[in-house]
Amino acid sequence: RAGLPSPRSTLILNQQTEVTSSMEWLFNFPFVMKPDLNAIDSAVRGFALWASPVLDGISGGLTALVNGIGWLLAHIPWFLLIGAVFFLGWKSRKSIRSGILYAALLALIGVVGYWNAMITTLAIVMAGVMISLLIGLPVGILLSTSRRLNNFARPVLDTMQTMPVFVYLIPALLFFG
Repeated sequence: RAGLPSPRSTLILNQQTEVTSSMEWLFNFPFVMKPDLNAIDSAVRGFALWASPVLDGISGGLTALVNGIGWLLAHIPWFLLIGAVFFLGWKSRKSIRSGILYAALLALIGVVGYWNAMITTLAIVMAGVMISLLIGLPVGILLSTSRRLNNFARPVLDTMQTMPVFVYLIPALLFFG
């Protein structure tokens, strides 16, 4: 009878199954709401279609800004950019070793063939910093001068701060696609 369960082990298994099924309410949430995903999808697509003139304008403006910065960066000779990184690293860290390290790492990006991708990424980051400063500074000043606006915005900002960055990417992809 090798491989067959003994009558005692079958009894224990049956008792565990009975306990599990009788205590199922402890482990399974009793109320499950199934949202209509098709309705949500059609609502989001409908909004994107309705707001497409505004969203397309924003997308076009952002694309033009990133392309403009990218064009400007692409017309800086590679050795001047590496030299500027060396100089800024040296002066900001007050260490020539830091300047050499930053310049060498930037040169390594070019050596492995990612210079153009780095220029594109740098253009996107610079555009993001510019937009953040243009929006963030006036809004921050406004929030600091108005107690009512600050009390309204504080919970929203606290909630947004706890979310991972990729959560904001999903609506951006839906609307600006």
